[in-house]
Parts: sequence; structure tokens; C-alpha cells
Amino acid sequence: MLRTAQPLTNVIVIFCIISWRIFLMPKRNHSAPAAEPTLALDKTETGLLDRLVQEKIQPQRKTLREYLTKIA
Repeated sequence: MLRTAQPLTNVIVIFCIISWRIFLMPKRNHSAPAAEPTLALDKTETGLLDRLVQEKIQPQRKTLREYLTKIA
């Protein structure tokens, strides 16, 4: 699958984009601790994280901090 340069380049580009977004999330959380999760994640990503990581206690207002914890 990754025997030629083009597929390998595509995978590296995708990993760079994902790692850059993950790198920026804690910085955004530090500058605005009570920020909405939409500051760094879209609706599909928050919905997926809600389904994958179940919370024992439902917070009244979900913040970026809760989603960063789920990603970690």
C-alpha cells in the first residue's frame, strides 16, 4: 500500500494536520479554560468522542477541557 512515494506523502500530510490540531488544543484551552468545544473541534468530532468515551457524571455545560481529557 505504501510502496510508492505518493501514498506515503498523503499519510504524512494527514498525520501532520492531525498532530498540529492536537498541538494547538491545549494552547487554546490554556487561553480560554471555559471555552466551547467548537473552538477546536467540530460537531462530528465531539459527537464521536461522546459516543466513544462515556462520562460517569454528565456536566451541565461541556467545555473544551472535557474533550481534551477524552482525547488523552
